[in-house]
Amino acid sequence: MSAEEKILAMLEALQRGQAFMQADIQDLKANMSEVKARVVKMEITQENIIEPGLQLLAEGDEALAFRLKHLEELPDLVEDIQNSVSVLKHVFKEHAHS
Repeated sequence: MSAEEKILAMLEALQRGQAFMQADIQDLKANMSEVKARVVKMEITQENIIEPGLQLLAEGDEALAFRLKHLEELPDLVEDIQNSVSVLKHVFKEHAHS
C-alpha cells in the first residue's frame, strides 16, 4: 500500500468518524430539545400549581397561628369566667339565705 493509499484510507476513516459524530450531534440536539420542553413544562407546573399551593399553605399557616394565639389565651379566659361564676353563686346563695 502506497503512502497515497494510506492517506486516502485514513481520510475515509476520518470522514466515517465525522459522519458518526454528526449523527451523535443530531441525537444530542434532539435530546436537548426534549429537555428544554420538559423544563418549560416544569416551569409552567411550578408557576401554576406549586407556587399557588405554597401560597395557600402559607395563608393557612397564618390562620392557624392566629387561632393558636387565641387558643393559648383561652385557659386564662376560662379561669376568669369560673371565678366570676363562683362569685355570682356565692352572692346568689347569700341573697337566697337572707
